[in-house]
Amino acid sequence: MQTKGSVLLWALAIFLLVGLLFHTFMVKSMDYGELLLIEPITGTSSEINSEELEEINGESFLLTYEILTDGRISALHANYDATVKETNYTYHYIMNHNILNGSFFTKENQDKKQKSAVLNETAANQFFGNIDVCGTEILIGKEKFTVVGVMDDHDEDRSNIYIPAVCSGRNPSSFIVQAKGGLSEEHIKNECKSLGVSESRYRFINLGKLADFIGDMSAGALKLALAAASIAVLHHMYLFLKKKIKVFQEQLKHHYLSELLRNNRKDAVKAALLLLAVLLLFGLLLKLSIGFIGYVLEAGDLISIMGYEPFSSFYRYFNSLRQHFLFAVLLLGGFLINTLLLLYMHLQKNSD
Repeated sequence: MQTKGSVLLWALAIFLLVGLLFHTFMVKSMDYGELLLIEPITGTSSEINSEELEEINGESFLLTYEILTDGRISALHANYDATVKETNYTYHYIMNHNILNGSFFTKENQDKKQKSAVLNETAANQFFGNIDVCGTEILIGKEKFTVVGVMDDHDEDRSNIYIPAVCSGRNPSSFIVQAKGGLSEEHIKNECKSLGVSESRYRFINLGKLADFIGDMSAGALKLALAAASIAVLHHMYLFLKKKIKVFQEQLKHHYLSELLRNNRKDAVKAALLLLAVLLLFGLLLKLSIGFIGYVLEAGDLISIMGYEPFSSFYRYFNSLRQHFLFAVLLLGGFLINTLLLLYMHLQKNSD
C-alpha cells in the first residue's frame, strides 16, 4: 500500500514540477520587460498633465498611458460601439503590440495634433471586413479620423481604436514607464518628481519584477526538490555511518587504532569521503535554506502588492500577473506538500 502511495506521490510531484516549468515559460513569454506602472494611491481622479509627460518621454526612458472612453463609431455608413483609447505615439512599442497593416501614429502626427486612428484587428474586421483599411475615414462621435494602421493588441473580444490624446486635450491619471538599459527605479522616481508624482501620492508597481518573481517560482521548486533530496541522502549517510561507527567501536576493544586503520585502509578512505560528502551536502542545504529565507522575505513585499486593486486602465496587465501569481502559488504549494510527504515516507522507510 505504501509503495502505491509513493508511486502516486512521485507521479504528482513530476506533474506539478512540469506544470511549474511550463507556467514559467508562459510568464516569461509575456515579456513585461522593465515596465513600471505608476498610478495614484487613492481612488481619486488625480490627473497628470499629458504635455508635461511628453516632455520627459524619450529623454532617458519611454512612457505611455491610456484614457478610455466608450465611443460611437461610424464607418461605411454604419454605426458601431467601440472602446476609444487616447494615448501617445510610444504606446505600441512599450506594449509590444504588432502592427498588422500600415503603422502606428507617429510623433509628428501627435505634435501636429493630426486626427489619426489605429484600429485593432477586431475593429478593422467589424467595421470593414478586412485589415487593409489604411487611408479610410471613420467618425468618432462627430470627429473625423483617418485610419493609419491596424494593430494586434491581443484583444479579440473588443473593438478598440487608438487615437492621439492631444486631440482632446485630456489628461491621464496613470502611466507606464519602460525602464531599459539598466535604468534604476529610483532614477525614474526622481524624474517623475517634476510632474508632482511622488511615492507619498503615487504607487510604483514594477510589473517586470513581479513577472520575474512569478517565473522564478519553478526555480524555487527545483531548489526545494534538491533540498529534500539532500536531506534524504544525509539521513541515509547518517544511518550508514552510525552502523559503521558501532562496528568500529567494537573492534577498538580488541585492536589498536593504528592496526585497524592499517588493515582497513579502503574502509577508512570510504569513511573519510563519506564524511566529506556529508559536509558538502550540509553546506548545500544551508545555502538553499538561506536562499529560501531571502525568497520568502522578497515574497512578503510582493504579496502585499498583489492585494492591491488598481483602478487605472492598465488594470488588466496587473490582474493578469496576479492570476498567474495565484496559479503559481497553488502549484508550488502542492509541490511543497507533496515533497514533504515523499521525504517523510522515505525517512520512515529507512528508519525501520
